[in-house]
Amino acid sequence: NNKTMQTIHLQGIGEKPAIPAKELKIGDVTIWNYGFTETIIGILKQTTKSIVFQIKSNNTDYIGQRRLYKNRLVAKVN
Repeated sequence: NNKTMQTIHLQGIGEKPAIPAKELKIGDVTIWNYGFTETIIGILKQTTKSIVFQIKSNNTDYIGQRRLYKNRLVAKVN
């Protein structure tokens, strides 16, 4: 696609390319402030506006949920 790549600013890192949460898939790795990363291991629920992912932290052994609005920009590793 030739549209301008969207970016978000992460604390401790700076600008990173980002995609809307609705485009994330199982197996994607997302990056958050200060370089913390999470792997999406499941999609638990979707509504018209939001999506609930099951995530595993790559920095700890934490497994939990992250609810995001579908149009929320999320930085992705590759």
